[in-house]
Amino acid sequence: DILKACTIYVDVWMSHGENTSPLFYDIAKSLGAQVSVCTHSFEILLSTLVRLALNRKRRPQVVGAAWLKDCRDAATHLGEEPYLVDMED
Repeated sequence: DILKACTIYVDVWMSHGENTSPLFYDIAKSLGAQVSVCTHSFEILLSTLVRLALNRKRRPQVVGAAWLKDCRDAATHLGEEPYLVDMED
């Protein structure tokens, strides 16, 4: 249960278009995280995303899928900083 304090939203796609979210969903669940999977996606303005994030008690981290795999491999909750996705672009 190394990620039991985490609620993870899973939306992982390969560059060639394959949806690999179910694989990462299973990894997150096996590490004790509460998990949601994307069922619909739509365009959203970054300013709207930031406003929604700022309305939360704690702003969510947006990390690459490697973070989840590395947490599993290390058997610990690794820091998110090296895995952060730049949301400015």
